Amino acid sequence: KPWIMLFVLLICCLFTVKGCALVVLDSDDSRVDYVGRYLLTEQGNAVLSWGGTTLRLAVKGAGSVAAELGGGKGGSRFMALVDGVPLSPFIVTPEPGNYTLVTGLDAEASHSDELMKLAEDNVQKGSKGAATFSRFFLRSDGDGDGKIDVSRFQSKARRIHFVGDSDTAGWCADGSPRSGDDANSFQNPYITWAGQLARSLDADYYTTAISGIGVMDWPIQQYLDHTVTFDDTYKWDWTAKSGLPDAVVVLIGPNDDSSKTSKFKKSYQDLVTLLGNRYGSSIPVLHVCGGSINGLDPCDAIKEVVGVENFVSIKREDWAQINKRTNDFLGCDSHYNERGHEVLMEDVVEDVKRILGWGGVK
Repeated sequence: KPWIMLFVLLICCLFTVKGCALVVLDSDDSRVDYVGRYLLTEQGNAVLSWGGTTLRLAVKGAGSVAAELGGGKGGSRFMALVDGVPLSPFIVTPEPGNYTLVTGLDAEASHSDELMKLAEDNVQKGSKGAATFSRFFLRSDGDGDGKIDVSRFQSKARRIHFVGDSDTAGWCADGSPRSGDDANSFQNPYITWAGQLARSLDADYYTTAISGIGVMDWPIQQYLDHTVTFDDTYKWDWTAKSGLPDAVVVLIGPNDDSSKTSKFKKSYQDLVTLLGNRYGSSIPVLHVCGGSINGLDPCDAIKEVVGVENFVSIKREDWAQINKRTNDFLGCDSHYNERGHEVLMEDVVEDVKRILGWGGVK
């Protein structure tokens, strides 16, 4: 139980060297920086539904960091990052509990500590599949002077909102053609083309992506106003300054029957119009083609809708190479693994810089 860990930590501090200290940061603490969509509840939890949502801290003096998490129905997958370095992903069970994120930190140094939700809500029934975050536990472990300083994470100068399907949600990115496709074992948006593109552009990012989604047959438009993916009770505030992106990047369409060209183009225009209405004309929206399996199918229709000036694509020869059934670029379910996502990212990054006017980014 969560209170047991707090009790144990307090006891450890009482019976260890004098430098021990414990800091508890609740979900609504202003020093906890959220990147992505979240819902703070009256019960003191942050509801996390969309994959890729990240919580961040800047810490000095702590030797270890833990978090109280609940995985929602079916559980969920998370990953900690320390000083920008990803650690091993872990599974969070449905029942809330405490999870050690990192130990052995140098208490004399300053560190960035991040917690990313890797799995999307694969239950898809209201908020039943949403995960929860309640609090961080920071312990000095007796090193240094016992003082723990916590501040808000220093955000990057730019932020990107990615909209997409399984290739953006990271479906099977950690898997292999023989691994099976359990989302809590193999889903990872951090290593997707989107995550790699954001890091290449030195930008913060978040995703609203659903595996299997499109714009026509199962349209993402119906979910984009939701704070919790499959619960329409709480609407996301698109205008909040803390969440406004500098650009929106979209990869979606292969899950639709784009051979129905007129219907598909109208549905894609509906998505373009929705994003324009929510963000206004000052935030650029860029459209990428190059997803896995049949990812090139909707390219021509999308280009007709958005115009060549807002469209970038993978090289066709590269797409053919990484989508071969026998290669080193695929995870499970014929979706890209990290190497496949890297090829897509490298093919589009220079065009993205050019179109967005971010050419100075290295």
